[in-house]
Amino acid sequence: FDAFEEVPVASGTIAQVHRAILKPEYVQAGGQREVAVKIRHPHVISQSYIDTRLLFEVLDVIGYAFMELSSPFDKDSFNRALQRQVDLQWEAYNLQLFNWNFKGEDLIKFPKVASNLVSQSVLTETWVDGTVVQDIFSELGSDFQVIEEKAGQAYRRFSDTVAEQKKKLAKVVFDMNMKMFLRDNYVHGDLHGGNLMAADDGTLAVFDAG
Repeated sequence: FDAFEEVPVASGTIAQVHRAILKPEYVQAGGQREVAVKIRHPHVISQSYIDTRLLFEVLDVIGYAFMELSSPFDKDSFNRALQRQVDLQWEAYNLQLFNWNFKGEDLIKFPKVASNLVSQSVLTETWVDGTVVQDIFSELGSDFQVIEEKAGQAYRRFSDTVAEQKKKLAKVVFDMNMKMFLRDNYVHGDLHGGNLMAADDGTLAVFDAG
């Protein structure tokens, strides 16, 4: 990297994200050098498997006490799913597949993966500028005002601009989900507002496909 911000711009349960600039020789197709580098937290794997061992021990005790309790999954299948969750190579694969599924879509995009800079603990993808969707949907607008208050409930008016932006964004999110469910049969499993961004170029960017 020519530049790498040591302070992460975001951090979650599994990993944290740093902003960086690629050296010219590592630039991917499209020529973008600004990237997001996702790095898995130390000790995540060992701590995760300790937690699952405790979980199944508790389930065994409860199941023995009540005799009628059954788990919808076994320990091995649960651990395999967890292993994929903490392996960033799987997230890279998912991003590449989503990029293929949504190829040609004008309003939706997924980060492009720098495939030569991916490992189980590191994922490098294109940087996207924009506003996180959860912030947009909690925005009230500059001319927000309480019109009437009755029985403890406030009736509110939003600015037309904010209301229209939210309506268009909600439609894009809905259409994207329907395509995943009904056409692609391949679904993003963690589509909350923090993993969606209204990009500055007018598209909806989708992150965290692990």
